[in-house]
Amino acid sequence: MTQIHLQSRLDELAGELAKGQNRLCQLEQERVSVEHTLLRIDGAMQLLNELLASGTDQETPVQPQEVVL
Repeated sequence: MTQIHLQSRLDELAGELAKGQNRLCQLEQERVSVEHTLLRIDGAMQLLNELLASGTDQETPVQPQEVVL
């Protein structure tokens, strides 16, 4: 292969690497977002299970609790 072909292939691979790294970063951000959503859902389920276990009726007002991540 000639120098021009080698340089061209190197440029292509560098572009693919950059796109792959960008996609990996996007996926990591999405993973973090999904993880936070799952933590909020888990917290809500835990609260509801505790309310059910304590026998709290529907007439009793429940104060919302703030979840800090």
